[in-house]
Amino acid sequence: QMAIMEGNETAAQSWLQKAQSVNSKAPETNANLALLALKNGDTAKAEAHMGNASGSDTFNEILGNLNIAKGNYIQAEQNLSTVQTNSAALAQILNKDYAKAKNTLAAVKTPDATTSYLKAILAARTNDASALKSNLKAAVSLDSSLKARAANDLEFANHKNSIADIIK
Repeated sequence: QMAIMEGNETAAQSWLQKAQSVNSKAPETNANLALLALKNGDTAKAEAHMGNASGSDTFNEILGNLNIAKGNYIQAEQNLSTVQTNSAALAQILNKDYAKAKNTLAAVKTPDATTSYLKAILAARTNDASALKSNLKAAVSLDSSLKARAANDLEFANHKNSIADIIK
């Protein structure tokens, strides 16, 4: 799972293939294969691996991410109800539970560019121009690729003028 989180998908795939060759039904291995499939946009493959992931420590969190990918936001929020992560906050935002999302984002253990970007989306949805600007600026400073994303993100369509200096 560490290789996946670090973005080293080649190493992750290699380790997971080795683990699967030892026990193809190991819950943790299948959970991580599902996570890798989700990262690559393959929800069908993720679902297939989730069938053997029951019992893994991260089952509900990965299932929540799968439900987000499938558009099942209410179910995703339920799956993610025990964690304080970007994914949990995203499910809450998508369900328009903005107060809960704000609390979740504040409790993320290791905030990153995605955390700041989600805070910016939350601020845009709640018309908090100051928080929108500061969080989007923080997100872009941590990951410059988010400039292009923000420039085209419909979440910020009504705020183009106020964020123009950040996304240019």
